[in-house]
Amino acid sequence: MEEVKTQGAAPIKAAKKIIKKKITIIVLIVLVLAAAAFIVVRRQSVNWNDDKLTTAEQKILITKIGNLIALPDEAQPVFALVTDAEKLRTEQAFYANVQNGDILLVLPTTRKAIIYSPSADKLVNVGPFVVNQAQ
Repeated sequence: MEEVKTQGAAPIKAAKKIIKKKITIIVLIVLVLAAAAFIVVRRQSVNWNDDKLTTAEQKILITKIGNLIALPDEAQPVFALVTDAEKLRTEQAFYANVQNGDILLVLPTTRKAIIYSPSADKLVNVGPFVVNQAQ
């Protein structure tokens, strides 16, 4: 009688393993989809418009920001226009005082991020720029 239980237990264990694998795969798929959704939402909060600013506009911004904080001579910043300040404020404390229309300046060589307010001609925040590997 024990042999019957042992033989019957093997298919049940195999079925449990298959179910665990399927659950693991489903959880991984959900996590990947959640990460993708986060990235899409995040990119909509900041309009990376380095290509939309003319070289002259970029130089003017670098000069104005350079008057407020020391920038490296070889600064090749990436510019972004804040288009959804409310969403950014809820995502990270770094953006606590950001307003729509502010400029996010990222200096990849020094790994600095600077938020500049053109309307107030002042720096809103300066901090380290951390590259998120998921993006």
